[in-house]
Amino acid sequence: MDNIGQGQVWKVQRLGDGKHVFRIPLGWPENRINIFVENHRVVKALGLPTLEILERYETDTDIGLICEDLNISGENIYVTPNSLYSNSDKYQDNLLAALQGKKNEKKALSFAEQCRYEYKLDELINFEDFIRSVKADLEFATEKKTVIDFDSYFFGTRKKASSSSIDYIIADLDHIRDFSGESRDFTLKENHSEFNRAMRCFLKHFVTPGKGDGYLQYLNQQIEA
Repeated sequence: MDNIGQGQVWKVQRLGDGKHVFRIPLGWPENRINIFVENHRVVKALGLPTLEILERYETDTDIGLICEDLNISGENIYVTPNSLYSNSDKYQDNLLAALQGKKNEKKALSFAEQCRYEYKLDELINFEDFIRSVKADLEFATEKKTVIDFDSYFFGTRKKASSSSIDYIIADLDHIRDFSGESRDFTLKENHSEFNRAMRCFLKHFVTPGKGDGYLQYLNQQIEA
């Protein structure tokens, strides 16, 4: 299995079939797995785009979850701004690790994020329709007393393209929150704030500087931070 990404909570490996990934929790495996599975059930029940495959899996050394590889398609790649690790940050961390005589394992940038970071977008051709669609999804999630944190969002665009449509999938399921005790207005505000944060991060890091100003303005008009 090949390592394709690592954050603070999960390490992700691509299986030999090239179609699935193995998510290995970094600490408290049973608890993390159970939360992830339950949150997947919640998001799926809402009808929001999420993982189609999620199965418990064990090897001789690890326990985790199998799910589909979002980036097996030759056309599209899915990235999460939350795990972006810029080249300058990576250089500094590698230098510090070398001086300390150890390997840097702070965070591994996935191929998809590396690709999208290097091949930035000039145009998101369906951006306004996309934002209106997400806004409707967030209204429905709010009615069901559910808040989706910013780091749950993965945004899909055409690989190595400067002009692309955009969609999303809820693929990081650690932080799906139950807001049953909160008012509708407060819950909707939280949902808007979390999505706005994720989208602003995507525009900042994956859209060519100067090309995202109009998108940011429309985002803030439709879904306030």
